[in-house]
Amino acid sequence: MIANRIVHVLNQFIKSKYDRIIFDGKWGIGKTKHVDDFVNANSEITCYVSLFGKKSLKEIIEEIYYKSLQGDAKGKFKEYFSKSAKKMEEINLSYFGISLSMPMLADLYSRTFSELEEKQSYVIIFDDIERKHDELEIKELLGLIDLLGNIKGVKIALVAYTEKFGLIDKEVFTEYKEKSIDRIYCIDKYSENAPHSILGTDEWFSIRNIADLLKFSNLRTFQKTKNFIAEVLDVLGEDVFSKDYEKFTKDDVYRMCFAIVVYFDEHNSEKLLVDEDIRASFKSESATIDYIYGYILNHTLDNMMSKNMLFHIKNWYETGDYDIKSIRKDIDLIKSYNYEKPLNHLSSQDEVLQVISKSKEFFNGIEGDENLEEVIQIITMGITWANIVSVEFKIDLDDLIKKIKPCLLNHVNIDKTLYENEVILKRFATEKENQACEIVDHVNKVITYEYYNKLTDKIVNCFKDKNFNSNHYLKKLMDSVISIRNYQPEIMDNIINKIKCNYYFFPISTGGISEEEWNWCLLNNVLIRNIEKYWEKEGFYDEYAKYISKKANEHGNYMLQYRVKILKQEIRREFY
Repeated sequence: MIANRIVHVLNQFIKSKYDRIIFDGKWGIGKTKHVDDFVNANSEITCYVSLFGKKSLKEIIEEIYYKSLQGDAKGKFKEYFSKSAKKMEEINLSYFGISLSMPMLADLYSRTFSELEEKQSYVIIFDDIERKHDELEIKELLGLIDLLGNIKGVKIALVAYTEKFGLIDKEVFTEYKEKSIDRIYCIDKYSENAPHSILGTDEWFSIRNIADLLKFSNLRTFQKTKNFIAEVLDVLGEDVFSKDYEKFTKDDVYRMCFAIVVYFDEHNSEKLLVDEDIRASFKSESATIDYIYGYILNHTLDNMMSKNMLFHIKNWYETGDYDIKSIRKDIDLIKSYNYEKPLNHLSSQDEVLQVISKSKEFFNGIEGDENLEEVIQIITMGITWANIVSVEFKIDLDDLIKKIKPCLLNHVNIDKTLYENEVILKRFATEKENQACEIVDHVNKVITYEYYNKLTDKIVNCFKDKNFNSNHYLKKLMDSVISIRNYQPEIMDNIINKIKCNYYFFPISTGGISEEEWNWCLLNNVLIRNIEKYWEKEGFYDEYAKYISKKANEHGNYMLQYRVKILKQEIRREFY
């Protein structure tokens, strides 16, 4: 039954012959919302009680009388209860074999039930039964419900998600409902207008086609989407949409936020929309983005290039962190591409062919002073669409590197991490066999080489200039030794060659030295040890140790020899 039918059912329930009914359905489907609508419209004849966290029947009775019955015009319940509360003593009452333990329960019921009977119709609604405290036994609760339901004119409506009952509670409730529940209503679908009312018109119209293709029933997904959209838009600001609005749209932001919330919260970060045997192929971050774009979003972005923003939005929702500079940079890149109309799966073949043609023209006209990410964006855009429409667009990788080498070198910044230097737009390529992926992988290999080449050159300059205050560059290289072994051998050979050609980066100082210089020596000592260990360059540390020992002996400086001795002892301690 659809959730918004709850109000209609409760209105009929008042006049029907049923005494006890239950609305059973998943969390977040809208049960409580529509029950609240009914209660607000019929406040004089209803009493709503949430059992969330309730530990005893005493708490429930108190809430019923204080919250509902004290509003009676005669005021008899409030007056009586306030007087009798001080006299409460423990009394045991057994009803249908279920033991009830309530202070003054019998006396309290004998007086108040007569008042309830004066009401020709009164509905008590118990919600969140599955969320009651463990100290409140289901048998006690069901006994109370029986007592109340047997009062003339009083009807009981239960609201629950019975699948979340514990094993014992489920067994007891199953037996109880067969004997005492007059009607069970299974709520399996949220109200048709609920997403619209939660999200708002613009947001719902943007994602409704996506939502219609997904099977879920939790309205909290829409509420979380609305909140996340508001968070993202607040950070992005309106100005990102003010120019070239067709290239980067709010609708795409709405869709991406919704898809990410669905992936993490509704699907629990699992690739549920593909067969289990191929889920292993979506393990990498790029593959996850491909999955979200292809299977949750169904390629429905206004601009296919906006897919790059999925990386930012995914990490934002997953971790709470975001880099607004990087995000705005990617948005500017999306908007900078020179096309009349953004492309997506709805574009015509002629529109796609025009983009491919412009991409080829751009490649042939590269001068080397362009922005590297813009170059890769335009080229991969053309290649990706060429692959889709079966148009030949082959690029010689060596020719490409030759053309873009100046802008590539200008792109590399050793004050950032290697990851920050890599071409982020590798995420844009949508097919593993696409040449766009090969291009980006090749470019990133060159970036990796140049990154460590620049880093090592910077260390050489610091060493020659005795600028030991900048030993953080040396530390960055030392910390990267383990990861470098996963890259091409040329990087390792280049670094080792520069170390050897520059006196193993060891400063020969015969006078007193600063703490910064000593820290340099310690870092360099570990760097060379790690190179031998992790790059499997046997004997490299011994070469270095013999060199610094020889230089120390040549100078005949005991303090220099002592420092060399300390360094070698440090390494022995590490090895053994």
